[in-house]
Amino acid sequence: MFHEISHFILSFFKQNLDKEKSKFISLNKTFKLFDNTYTIFFNGKLYNREDLIKELKENGFSFDEYSDEEILLKSYIHWEYEVVKKLNGVFGFAIFNEKKQELFI
Repeated sequence: MFHEISHFILSFFKQNLDKEKSKFISLNKTFKLFDNTYTIFFNGKLYNREDLIKELKENGFSFDEYSDEEILLKSYIHWEYEVVKKLNGVFGFAIFNEKKQELFI
């Protein structure tokens, strides 16, 4: 079922971005963490990535790729729903928590 939901979400992002003739249409990116407990679908750009990285490192997080997907997912893991107050950029995302069977958009 998650596959169908994620396909719908990504097609929605693509449809709306196509209307705006956006340059970031690479919607096939996913990033998984913690034995596939979390999966993120992300499209866009974080403008405050350096600030997020600094704050997350101060709270014990480490990074492998330093991609916007990894930064956003670890930010969500740390701040949960409050993450949206921390973000600056242009983006759309959906995060699926496999254990809770929860989708955060």
